[in-house]
Amino acid sequence: MTTEEASQFYRRSFEAYTGIKQWHESLKKSPPKVGYTLAGRKFLYSEKTGLPGYCNTPVQGTAADIAKKALGKMARRLIGTDTYIIGMVHDEILMECPEAKADDFAQMLKSTMEQAANSILDLVPSEAEVTIAENWAAK
Repeated sequence: MTTEEASQFYRRSFEAYTGIKQWHESLKKSPPKVGYTLAGRKFLYSEKTGLPGYCNTPVQGTAADIAKKALGKMARRLIGTDTYIIGMVHDEILMECPEAKADDFAQMLKSTMEQAANSILDLVPSEAEVTIAENWAAK
C-alpha cells in the first residue's frame, strides 16, 4: 500500500465510522489518566501515552481479560482428564490431548472461550475458532 493509499484508507475509515472519530477527538482533547477494561480492570496511563495507547489499551486489556477467564475455566474443566493446557499465545490456548479425543476437547475449548467472551462482551456475539493439528506450527 502506498502512503497515499494508506492516507485515503485512514480518512475513509473515519468517514464510515464517525463514532470512532469522535472518540479519538475526545481522547485528544481530554486525555484520561485512568482507564478500565470492559471487565472492570483498572489501569493508569503514563504522561507519555499517546493516542494509540489510549485507544489500544482498553481493547487489548479486555482481550486479555477474556483470554485469562477462558484459561481459568478451561483449566478447571480439564481436572481429572488426560488433556493438558501446554501454552497460551496472545488469544490462543494450546492444548495437548489424545488424538481420539481431539474433536471433543476442541469443542469444549471453543465453547469455553465463547462463554468467557460473551460474559464480558454481552452486547457483541463472540465466536471462537479451533484448529486441531500435530503442533502449533502446523495449524
